[in-house]
Amino acid sequence: MSFSQYLRQLGQPIAYYPQLAKPLGGVTAAVLFGQLFYWQDKTDNPLGVYKTLDELMEETGLTERELRSAREKLRELGVIIETNKRLEHRLYFKVDYNALDDLMALWSFREESKRHSTNGQNVIPPNDKTSFREESKRHSVNTKTTTKITTKITTENTSDLSTSQQAAPSRRTNKFSDDDLKTAHWIFGLLQKLNPNIKTPNFESWANEVRLMNKVDNRSHREICELFQWANRDPFWQANILSPKKLREKWDQLVMKKSSTAGRSAVTGTGDWNTAEGWAEVI
Repeated sequence: MSFSQYLRQLGQPIAYYPQLAKPLGGVTAAVLFGQLFYWQDKTDNPLGVYKTLDELMEETGLTERELRSAREKLRELGVIIETNKRLEHRLYFKVDYNALDDLMALWSFREESKRHSTNGQNVIPPNDKTSFREESKRHSVNTKTTTKITTKITTENTSDLSTSQQAAPSRRTNKFSDDDLKTAHWIFGLLQKLNPNIKTPNFESWANEVRLMNKVDNRSHREICELFQWANRDPFWQANILSPKKLREKWDQLVMKKSSTAGRSAVTGTGDWNTAEGWAEVI
């Protein structure tokens, strides 16, 4: 039997979504995610699907090192939740659909921003399209038009000067950029997911706080979005970080907490846990 004939008897290939490779950090992470995603609706267990590492390597074709690296990436992104039931000697994998939706929304937002940054087109951030269109209309005149008042001040034309000043369009006092404003709207979009009735903020004030984080604190817009996204999913911080200003105030605390959480996850979720050597450290 030739190999091509043998190959036809191996069954269906595993599901792989090329569009997820970059957002998830590589092809191996996308391959593993695709396989775990496939099994999600095949179990009723709230912890997700139970798989041994040997089974995952056999199903995906990944090496032990590739599987370990892919698991780390998916855990760090929050799209896969691993639960190690040590007494049962079982490891469960569950897809966090909310985290996946947030990740892809953020990725699409960044990609749209890159595509349109060179020609100056505005990009509508996810979750808040209507309010962003209204804000854009309100600010478009202010960012592109400069009004000069040249009326000479005399006792005779004081009233005319007052009239011309009132007719002049208002100017944006804060020097935030379009990306600052887009980030502010994106943050509000995440808050609306948790509380649809949340009060609409002053987006100029929010955008200025984003500007300060970007220009003064030297945080990129990507870093700002990613840290807020993490806080928005954390059971404690999601109720305390409700604005860019609060995000800036608690930045260092959030970074330390995020790092310690990722560290604990890496310790409990990596390595060859399903071996005699791995259990020797626990029992």
